Amino acid sequence: FEFVREKTLTCYNGIIGDGCGECPACQLRKAGLDTYLQEREGANN
Repeated sequence: FEFVREKTLTCYNGIIGDGCGECPACQLRKAGLDTYLQEREGANN
């Protein structure tokens, strides 16, 4: 999981990892990650 978060590229501006946070790809990636983490946290409770 950390490899995917730190080493992959989805950012339209070419910033590896978390990206720029501004472009549509970064916004989509963040939304998906936030959803995943919330669901994972709920499953652990």
